[in-house]
Amino acid sequence: INFQGIHAGLNAIQINTAASVRIEGGEIANFIDDGILDQSSTPGSKLVVEGTSINDNAGDGVLVAPPSGVAGNAVLDHDSFDNNACGVVAAAFGALGTASFTTNCDTNSSGSAASANSVVVADSTADDNTGAGMMANGSPAEEQLAGDLVTANGTGLDPLDGGKIVESGLK
Repeated sequence: INFQGIHAGLNAIQINTAASVRIEGGEIANFIDDGILDQSSTPGSKLVVEGTSINDNAGDGVLVAPPSGVAGNAVLDHDSFDNNACGVVAAAFGALGTASFTTNCDTNSSGSAASANSVVVADSTADDNTGAGMMANGSPAEEQLAGDLVTANGTGLDPLDGGKIVESGLK
């Protein structure tokens, strides 16, 4: 499946309430906001993205930002996050009310945190993003990277305000 924003439309995919969402194959490109914004209010929600190219968006490739007190999880496998404002972002305090991708990849730096926010990125690339290739902003936001290529971004790996990025097997 392909989503082409032609620099119009906000987010290609916005998840507000869902226990599980799976996206396989295709391309998400040219939106004026995020490729995928997962802010599901469903406790323990899970996003799986596999074999998908998320590129050329003015916002984040993927932003996982569950609301206060809610746990969110994502598994991103064999994907590419290239030429976005930021590649993959895990945010403990949610997205900014008014989008600003020059400020912490559109994430709040304080507030009431999600109960958990875990993003696993495996065998994927984050290349040529204006800001961070990978960002974890605020505790308990955590990104676990395995076999990924993160190169030519404004900042490669950006753990911020207590967020964690755990690397194993970066290329």
